Amino acid sequence: MIDCEDMKLNKITLIVLFFMNIMLAQKEVEIYQKEYTNLSTNKEIKALENRVGISFNSLQKIIYHADKLEAAADIELMQKRAFELAERHYEEAAGLYLTWGTNGNCGREGDFYNDFTEAFDFTYFSVHCSCVVGTFPKFVDAYNSYATQYIEKKHGENWSERLEALILKRKRTVFLDYTPAEIEKITQASYAFRELIEYPKGIEKLENLEILSFNINHLTSLDPSICEFKKLKTLRLHSNKFKEFPVEVVCLTTLEELSVDSNELQDVSKEIGDLQQLTRLNLSNNQITSLPDSFVKLSNLKFFDVRENKLSTLPDNFENLQGLRTLILWYNDFKTIPKSLYKMQHLHELFIKNGNDISDEELQKLKKALPNVRIR
Repeated sequence: MIDCEDMKLNKITLIVLFFMNIMLAQKEVEIYQKEYTNLSTNKEIKALENRVGISFNSLQKIIYHADKLEAAADIELMQKRAFELAERHYEEAAGLYLTWGTNGNCGREGDFYNDFTEAFDFTYFSVHCSCVVGTFPKFVDAYNSYATQYIEKKHGENWSERLEALILKRKRTVFLDYTPAEIEKITQASYAFRELIEYPKGIEKLENLEILSFNINHLTSLDPSICEFKKLKTLRLHSNKFKEFPVEVVCLTTLEELSVDSNELQDVSKEIGDLQQLTRLNLSNNQITSLPDSFVKLSNLKFFDVRENKLSTLPDNFENLQGLRTLILWYNDFKTIPKSLYKMQHLHELFIKNGNDISDEELQKLKKALPNVRIR
């Protein structure tokens, strides 16, 4: 997931977006871009087009130039035009159902969904994946309002529930029909956004995995079979439903990066100290009230993010984490700065000010003790 606060529209971003556009199904792109010369005559729309120098005769033009439309009257006119374009598309048996997302999530589209949506006479098409939202969702809603009317009329009011049931079943089905030669080459696997409620059985056959992601699911536990991954270096469990620290991970002796952020953790198991190769750990956005004393055994830890929890203290001898370079403690329950922090000259960055009830006087004292550390 991309953090909007940090996202920069640089050359890499442009290249990624370029290739994402290339991968869009050509049929849907053509529908999205199709320009009409015989749309309904509307003097107000014509006046708007003359004023901004754009002919709003395609869905793409409406969405792309949405930021040029700020007046409520102009937005209402384009909502009507988006509705009309939807009507044309569905008349031509080429109806879309528009989706969008932010934070790097571009919305639904692709073959994964098309197998099901074509039976309901539409195709999902994602129109936006920017961190900046603006007015375009109003036009998406206008287009989809006609799409919904059309689909309901043809397939019944419960079409959406039936479709979602089919999609959910597909999401939760993990296919492992690989040949032995293919399994040998697989080093990364992502089961993100699958709405999983149980750890998928059988994936341990992918014995050469180095990166495994279960981000954004509904998992509450892992399976002991995860220990079969003898080469795993990165495990991502962001945004699941873990209430207890998944102790199954401590058998992963090669693990270097672990993310269990945005869950419901209240504490961290003492077994975490067994993850001797861990270099990056993200436990942010949980409900953790304390860290175990064994935490200081993570001698290779370089990055630790535990912001947005309920910590008020750190373990004794926390300064023994000599490899730690970045420590993020924002938005916890610290009333005073833990004494161990004054001894952590090896840090490069310390984030502690925001969201904690620490006096400016104490912060200045910490900055004096750690003159080479960037403290925020």
